[in-house]
Amino acid sequence: MLACLLQASAGYSQDVRLSLDLKDANLSRLFGIIQQQSDYKFLYNLEDVNNAPPLNIRMKDATIPEILAACFKDYPLGYRISNKTVVVVPREDAPAPAPETPVKKSTAITVKGTVTDDKGQPLPGVTISLKQSTLGTTSNTEGNYSITLPDGNGTLIFSYLGFVKQEVSVSGRTAISVRLVRDVTGLQEAVVIGYGTSRRADLTGAIATVSAASFEKQPIIRVEDALKGRAPGVLVQKPNGTPGAGMKIRIRGGNSITGNSDPLYVIDGIIGGDIRTLNPNDIASMDILKDASSTAIYGSRGANGVVMITTRSGKPGRNVLSFDAFYSMDKVSKKYDLLNAAEYMEVANVKQDVDGLSPLFTPAQIEEARRNGGTDWQDEILRTGGTQNYQLSFSGGSDNTRYYISGNLADQKGIVENSSYRRYGLRANVQSKMGKRLDFNLNLYGTFEKSRNTYSYDGRNTALGSALIFSPNVPVWDTATKDYTRSPSYGPITSNPVFSTDAWIFDANVLNVLASTQLNYRITDELSVSISGGVNGNNYNNPYLKRYLPGNNLSSTEAGYDNGFTWTLQNTNMLNYAKVFNTIHSLKVTAGYEQQLSTSKYSTAWATGFPSIALGYNDLSLGATRRVGSGYSQWSLQSYLGRVNYTLKDRYLFTATFRADGSSKFKGDNRYGYFPSGAFAWRMSEEPFIRNLNVFSDLKLRSSYGLTGNQAIGPYKTLNLLQTFERGYPFDGNNLSVGIGPGTPANPDLKWETTAQLDIGIDFGFFGGRLSGALDYYHKKTTDLLLDVNIPDYNGGGTRTSNVGSLQNKGIELMLNGVVIEKENLRLQTGFNISANRSKVLDLGGATEIYTNGGYNVGLNPFIVKVGEPLGQFRGYVYQGVWKTAEAAEAAKVQRQPGDAHYLNVNGDGEISGPDMMKIGSAIPDFTWGWNTTLEWKDFDLNLLLNGMQGNDVWNFTRWLPMSFSTDARYATAREVLRRWTPHNENTDIPGITTSTNTLQQTSQFVEDGSFIRLSNLTLGYNLPLPLMKSMKISQARFYVSGQNLFVITKYKGFDPELSTTPNTSDVAVGIDNSTYPAFRTFTIGVRLVL
Repeated sequence: MLACLLQASAGYSQDVRLSLDLKDANLSRLFGIIQQQSDYKFLYNLEDVNNAPPLNIRMKDATIPEILAACFKDYPLGYRISNKTVVVVPREDAPAPAPETPVKKSTAITVKGTVTDDKGQPLPGVTISLKQSTLGTTSNTEGNYSITLPDGNGTLIFSYLGFVKQEVSVSGRTAISVRLVRDVTGLQEAVVIGYGTSRRADLTGAIATVSAASFEKQPIIRVEDALKGRAPGVLVQKPNGTPGAGMKIRIRGGNSITGNSDPLYVIDGIIGGDIRTLNPNDIASMDILKDASSTAIYGSRGANGVVMITTRSGKPGRNVLSFDAFYSMDKVSKKYDLLNAAEYMEVANVKQDVDGLSPLFTPAQIEEARRNGGTDWQDEILRTGGTQNYQLSFSGGSDNTRYYISGNLADQKGIVENSSYRRYGLRANVQSKMGKRLDFNLNLYGTFEKSRNTYSYDGRNTALGSALIFSPNVPVWDTATKDYTRSPSYGPITSNPVFSTDAWIFDANVLNVLASTQLNYRITDELSVSISGGVNGNNYNNPYLKRYLPGNNLSSTEAGYDNGFTWTLQNTNMLNYAKVFNTIHSLKVTAGYEQQLSTSKYSTAWATGFPSIALGYNDLSLGATRRVGSGYSQWSLQSYLGRVNYTLKDRYLFTATFRADGSSKFKGDNRYGYFPSGAFAWRMSEEPFIRNLNVFSDLKLRSSYGLTGNQAIGPYKTLNLLQTFERGYPFDGNNLSVGIGPGTPANPDLKWETTAQLDIGIDFGFFGGRLSGALDYYHKKTTDLLLDVNIPDYNGGGTRTSNVGSLQNKGIELMLNGVVIEKENLRLQTGFNISANRSKVLDLGGATEIYTNGGYNVGLNPFIVKVGEPLGQFRGYVYQGVWKTAEAAEAAKVQRQPGDAHYLNVNGDGEISGPDMMKIGSAIPDFTWGWNTTLEWKDFDLNLLLNGMQGNDVWNFTRWLPMSFSTDARYATAREVLRRWTPHNENTDIPGITTSTNTLQQTSQFVEDGSFIRLSNLTLGYNLPLPLMKSMKISQARFYVSGQNLFVITKYKGFDPELSTTPNTSDVAVGIDNSTYPAFRTFTIGVRLVL
């Protein structure tokens, strides 16, 4: 591998020019002349060079690459160059050498062997050189090498990128095989930063890396799963188990109240890509930029952190064909404990009796239900799901061109009936060297996603919500009407759950295209220019059909289409300069100009009142009432950016960045935002007084400060817009006409949200890098928050978006990585991270607190945004248990009686109403953590991933309806009511059945501890032994079994403490579970084959 990479760098030499006139000269003389007049060095096999034919060459004012190309043309040897080192190797297609004159016998010996990694896999391209000489060679594709030495003394040096250099004494041996050990320090690994790469040792910012090696043993179809629990400061939450569902990701907390706090995703240089569409198997690494020094280069979009995603590329050498496949069975991990049919009927009769009404059910009917068991509606709509994932990739290339091509199919059958997701993906990445100084890269990726019923499962009107409250004593099918059973007269106001899964059809068809191309031209060894362009496209077609009730009456049936597209174009032009002065000064300068243009269009069609639904949603013209709509929006961004990196003595590192963004979303002087940052790092481990301690393999102090932004508004918020009134107005007194009137008032003074961030960190390593880690403290303050401010009624009412308020986030992050055991047949590597973030609202533009639904339309504004408090605060009544018999007089003061729910009457007015609501919980965790461990023993490997969250609350709205006797539910279905209050059972927190029973939803009774410890992944793999694979002519054959979400330790009573029906984009509306799609437990078998 390395040898091929070296040759690929041959065009990148200095412009040294020589004039040569050699006759019958041997190669060693040529090498000596070049070494004397340049910085080039040569590695070669002494026997190969001595046996090579003489050279005759005459050249004038030629570069060294030109000289070498002429010398080795039609020659039995070839060469490769990297960093001014020339490795001379045999050529298979070379002509036979001329006959040799016998030479005097010498003491030279030939050493042969094989170089493998710590798993026994062969390593091609390893450099093998004789210490203190110019002799050297490289290993071939099978890891084999051969080198001729002057004698049996000396020491061989084996070096390979990513592995520890190893020196072996020859001691007269002719066979030496070596197993190289991974370089666990990682200081030399390349890290992707904004508009470039850097050695990890040279970083001044806070950047976490998640490599493919850390998650490739976990069978996943979502990229977010690869980030979960593996990077400090990165919170990944899976809000529901819907097939193909996206996840919520936050880096160092949320920075906006009304805006989107999602991080920025940069995929192969294209800004704003959608990671939901990516195939995890295509990813080589993900680098998470967290501090201002790292993110300021992205200016107005860097405030929420940046995730840099690099996809795989081919490697020079032999072609590689890989096949990956796995199949998973998915089962709901937990169900709600509900009443059976007989118990439900008995409870309903008790309620009837308390209300002075006749029983609904006779003893005979209850006994019949007890014998027959009734209907378990959760079992009726839940099933064993399944996931299939297949990938075929082909990669390889030559010294000049590399390629990677892959195709992927992910097919997921949901655990709720009639829900599914399928994704087809195709990727092609090509890198080509078009000349000595010109490179060309092309990345193409396209996906087509097709899903059914993956809508937001929220509340009693969805299949999940109705399954928890639907009467368990009625069957699924009504034999009399030959249709689904309707809710009985005493039943809940909702649809038959099975009918809902069958009669509701929400289809989604999405085509995504991500394409980019880049030209790199090296003007000189120090100066280069790159020009890139890309397109990110999304086309969607989402038809739906929704029947509300069983039966022949279709008048309420709705059908429609949502269609649209968004295409974003990007052009990036970069100039890079890099030079080392006097061996101690290193300077890198990057300057660029970038522009983006995004266009969106949509159209909608809706109809109702169908005489027949035989055609489903395919003919909306059959609807008696029809409505259409359409829209268009466009925005653009023009940017100037720059970065300077200066390093002194490889110890003192300075970074300064600047970006100016001009956005079409703002007007006048506010159109441009300016985002500078600066950072300093001190590599203390390179100081002699630290290095001589022999304690640290790495010790670096880091500090940074900078500004980033957030343009969290729509394209036309600064303009006065007109609004269409679809219901119309009868201008002629009879017929309704579509009307147009003033819309949301504009604010021409809107400007960017700006986040100032300070970061102080330390990187450390011990025991040669076997124990390493990083500790960071950060403090962020976001000002000019974009909030919707109420307009006085005398000015027309409504709201207007304004820049008011400020918000603070601060926290600490710790990451530890360790290679606990490193032996020939045993390796144990583990990584642990923990993060704590604290947010605080500093200013709300004059207001002290705001009651809001945060974009989640449920309850009476169930969230509080309050100065001095964090985001994500719940607002409701304080539940104090159940009124006891001895408290009858006190209960009467608030119109309650013994057995009723006891709520705190804050203002003492004798009524439980809005003014009694207060803070009752917080969805924000105290800290989050993850622990990823891999154990390798001989041909077996075991991967374990644990993650957890501590100190957060979940508002379990799902639990309320089954416990209540409300108008919607009518009669309770939760088994908890069996331990309700009675005059003989007062030691309980479950209200009794009384004439004034009124269990409220928006109370602390349903706020539960959401802390958890989760076994996210446990995978056991087996690799076929190397000799067997060689005999089968395959490079790798791995078989594995795996389990995901195997157990969750939590006090939460719902399906799962991570579930949430609140919007993923909100940091105010968080932590409410209202009958969302359940989480599931997964069991997987899989195989990976590499040819």
